[in-house]
Amino acid sequence: MWKRFVKEWFTFSRSERRGVMVLGAVLLLSVAVPAALRWMRPVYTSNYEQLKLRVDSLAPLVPSAKEGGKTSFERTDREARIFYFDPNTIPHDSLLMLGFSPKQASVIENYRRRGGFRTAEQFLRLYVVSNHQHLAGYIRIAQRRGAEPAAKADTPAAPPALAAVPAMRM
Repeated sequence: MWKRFVKEWFTFSRSERRGVMVLGAVLLLSVAVPAALRWMRPVYTSNYEQLKLRVDSLAPLVPSAKEGGKTSFERTDREARIFYFDPNTIPHDSLLMLGFSPKQASVIENYRRRGGFRTAEQFLRLYVVSNHQHLAGYIRIAQRRGAEPAAKADTPAAPPALAAVPAMRM
């Protein structure tokens, strides 16, 4: 009886033996491959002197090192002049004289065609104007025809309506 019990539970058929051999091979590879990769990995040393020499040899190839700290995307070909201007009426050439690139000038003109600028702050909020904040004091926007003045001096301004704000719970 024990022989039969042991034979039924602890003997494998031909396909089961193949499966055990394949699983054993996979197990052996999963242990051997990481060990082999650790053995083949290069050893890094922290030789900073050698790294500094390499970086110094590459410095003449970098554009910022050649141009005295200016990167290659900055405009260096033209000197910008500052003068008073209205962003709703200024021509393309004058925008170039202020220091804008041709692409920035065309973006400003496209914005102008779609309604224009009401305030200097609206002009300065444009993404293409972000590097030209020094022009804030030179913007003079003319009053549009048919537009009402922002506030009349003889009538007091009405207090702003308070909107109901839900209380925040913390």
